[in-house]
Amino acid sequence: YWDAFRRSLFFGFGSVVLQLVIGVGTALMLSREFRGVILARAMIFLPYLIPTVVVAMVFRLMMNGQYGIINVALIDLGVLDEGIVWLGNPDIAMYSLIVMNSWKFAIFITIMVLARLQSIPQQFYEAATMNGAGPIRKFRDVTLPQIKGVILLVLLLRGIWMFNKFDVIWIATGGGPGRSTTTIPIHIYRVAFLEFDLGMAGAIAGTLFAFLG
Repeated sequence: YWDAFRRSLFFGFGSVVLQLVIGVGTALMLSREFRGVILARAMIFLPYLIPTVVVAMVFRLMMNGQYGIINVALIDLGVLDEGIVWLGNPDIAMYSLIVMNSWKFAIFITIMVLARLQSIPQQFYEAATMNGAGPIRKFRDVTLPQIKGVILLVLLLRGIWMFNKFDVIWIATGGGPGRSTTTIPIHIYRVAFLEFDLGMAGAIAGTLFAFLG
């Protein structure tokens, strides 16, 4: 139980941090006006529209140790000498899941932050420019205070959802190899439907509910 709990914390924290970095960075890029920005915004939102089952299945193929496209590309570029079993190695399977998960769900943060960025009055940036502020100072004194509330909201929501995540992990690794990616939701499923101990599963689910509450 405690090992699964720690893995849930690691998976949730790692996913949220990576999603925040990708999401805010992408939102800042898409908030600028450039040729084809509307098409870029439409394309960047596509991962969020793809069903999670499809994402997990495709990444399983891409991360295959023998014929996965990621290994093929890295070997061709000279980064690797031989393929890596991304989802079959206990040392890196959780990190691979975090990257897979973040590719899909970082766009939620992008949508929220981009909406807030587009509502910031342009006069704020003009005043900052007249006072000699550079890009970093503008971000620190104008942009960040304006999007701070949205960031706190998405951190709360993503933290709860990532700690609860089941489908991506179960489809990609089934909680393995061994139990290296068995988080609390996976543990509950195994106890309930593989070991048929519904009482214990209900008790574990109760602790999960209390923690998230």
